[in-house]
Amino acid sequence: MSKQDEKDEIGDVVRGRPGRRSAEDRRLAVLELLSDKATVDQLARRYGVKSETVDGWR
Repeated sequence: MSKQDEKDEIGDVVRGRPGRRSAEDRRLAVLELLSDKATVDQLARRYGVKSETVDGWR
């Protein structure tokens, strides 16, 4: 199985290991959160992490 096969896409976010996000992914998520474009729960679902994790990014 190739690396690409191990990843699954949800919306515009490509996920590898659960809970592991790049600094750029975290930055974009926080910007969405602070600009009221998404809620903590929406971002947590999109990035495949817990709500507490998104709060920590903030």
